[in-house]
Amino acid sequence: MVHQWLANWENQNGEVVTYGFRYQYESRNTNDVMKANALRNLTVVAVFMPAPLAKQIREQVKEFSKKSNRAKKNSSFKLLDDL
Repeated sequence: MVHQWLANWENQNGEVVTYGFRYQYESRNTNDVMKANALRNLTVVAVFMPAPLAKQIREQVKEFSKKSNRAKKNSSFKLLDDL
């Protein structure tokens, strides 16, 4: 079982920091997860992006979204949300 928290912060200069916290439990037994000592496996990730890189990534995501939406409109396959 995994519990995860992710967040992004952007300052006035456009620099972005991303944090991720992830608890992973060894046991799949719900009763074991409820015990306090089950919270032993924590992974922490922090990423700093300078403003130019953050801007470039935003632009690439927008372009990818546009292409994805065009492909979706032209596809003969439909997503469940579209039915």
